[in-house]
Amino acid sequence: MELTFLGTASCLPSLTRGVSSIVLRMSNRKTSAGSSSWVFDAGEGTQIQVQKSWVRPSSIDKIFVTHLHGDHSFGIVGLMCLIGQNRDRDDPLTLYGPAGLRALIRSTLQLTCSRAVPFYRVVELHDVPFLHGRYMREPASACDGLEPPFDRRYKEDGMIVQAAAMQHTMPCVGYMVQEPRAEPRLLVDKVEEMVEKNKEGLKKKYGKNYKAVYRDMKKLGMDDRFEMPNGDVIFGHDVLLPSKPGRKVVILGDTCDASAMLRLAEDADVLVHEATNAWIPGVERDTMAHGHSTPQMAGRFARASRAKRLILTHFSPRYRFDKSEYCARTMKVLLLLLVYFPFLVLLYFHPPSAPSLLPSSFTPPSLLLSSLTRLVAEDRGVRDKGIHAGTRTRHSCLRPHDGDCCPQLPSSSSPHHPHLIASHLRLRWRGQGTKTASLDRQ
Repeated sequence: MELTFLGTASCLPSLTRGVSSIVLRMSNRKTSAGSSSWVFDAGEGTQIQVQKSWVRPSSIDKIFVTHLHGDHSFGIVGLMCLIGQNRDRDDPLTLYGPAGLRALIRSTLQLTCSRAVPFYRVVELHDVPFLHGRYMREPASACDGLEPPFDRRYKEDGMIVQAAAMQHTMPCVGYMVQEPRAEPRLLVDKVEEMVEKNKEGLKKKYGKNYKAVYRDMKKLGMDDRFEMPNGDVIFGHDVLLPSKPGRKVVILGDTCDASAMLRLAEDADVLVHEATNAWIPGVERDTMAHGHSTPQMAGRFARASRAKRLILTHFSPRYRFDKSEYCARTMKVLLLLLVYFPFLVLLYFHPPSAPSLLPSSFTPPSLLLSSLTRLVAEDRGVRDKGIHAGTRTRHSCLRPHDGDCCPQLPSSSSPHHPHLIASHLRLRWRGQGTKTASLDRQ
């Protein structure tokens, strides 16, 4: 299995990142073009990202759509047209997704008179509940409102795919993909010498092709025994690698609550979870109201599901992550926040006891705040100027208002700074979606 992220941005693509699309390649499943590739979501521009990657369009035989927001679905028809460029393709393209996917594809193809599309079929998940509120879609035609026969578990060539609804601002699902259980494997190196030693005796049973004995050995159970012509005994647990569960990959769509996926996601080898906004006090509640998650929310779900690996995606366009100086400084600040986060939590909720609860080697957060001050000052070319309560800044919480900067920080020798504890960063929205922030003192 190989996971390739064609896009990790939310809302809209940028010069540095495409919107949501993930490709899962499985070497154990074959198509006429080689290894099978499954695409999860296809936001606008996905066909461009495919051509920039190793993914062969002709190898894509399934597209799974988590929900129909544009940053997850506007690239579906474009990707279908790219796949359809291969006129010799015989394998049909199958698409899965919530109700409305069929109407979206049909209307787009009809209105644009698109011809270069492969043979395709659409399987809609009509029982996806809308967990964020009331939602009802009228069927586009008499047959569109009928639910086709569809088991909740999809299985092909041993691969199992299951879906469950999640809370978002429109019907949305997450997908679990699991390989078939690996059969016990014979360790040929351990029995090869014994087989050669019994070559003549085995020929009496198997004929000239005496190595057919390996076929019978592979059928042994872990507690079974196999006796060679000379009396030697081989036990299954000595020459077989035990069977093991197939790998499990869980890919979630946009969500602020994926608890319905918890059972399917248990013990996943890889969990892909969205993290649209960074964690800042007061932001998590607004993030949930818009149906999205923070890294902390993703981490809590990964811990609850005992996932072995967590991959974050679906980042807000406010995080550009290009090669500019500003983004380099932002990454430094994020790393500092990551290191000092436990102390900041203790300092905020248990101010008097914070120093005693952490190891003596743990550096007080004044170093972190000093670093923040220095980075912000370098960004504006000003230093050591007090910030007034309620001062607002545009574009980023790390950019001070013209002429203002973060407060001068006291020495780290003081174990407790009440004015630092009472200060917190608060995000506001002003005007037509302009993000503002203020460092307020209480």
